[in-house]
Amino acid sequence: MKWDTLTGTILFVPILFFAIALYGFLGGTYAWKAYVDISPIIGYTVILGVGMFLGFVAFWSAIVYLIALLRDNGEMLRKNADLLQENLERYTDIGAKHLKEARELIAQVLTILKKYE
Repeated sequence: MKWDTLTGTILFVPILFFAIALYGFLGGTYAWKAYVDISPIIGYTVILGVGMFLGFVAFWSAIVYLIALLRDNGEMLRKNADLLQENLERYTDIGAKHLKEARELIAQVLTILKKYE
């Protein structure tokens, strides 16, 4: 799998924005703590914020990885389709030969079955 700049940008920019938002949220929480005594809540808030950030990072990394894999598989399918298109006559002849042989074998089986009915 190739990691180009677009994939890296798609991966890291939302994580960076989420980290900045989390930093702002926690900074506001600490500032509010200076005015009001919310010390029992601040610990839960920090744990919840960090947990959400780590969950988002794991989820987003998995999504971007799967999208990159799908993109690579699409490229491989396109290459294989082009290869098949280039060699279609040869593969068609081989396929027709196999179909003809299969038809003959089925006819032989039917003949044997009719003989023993």
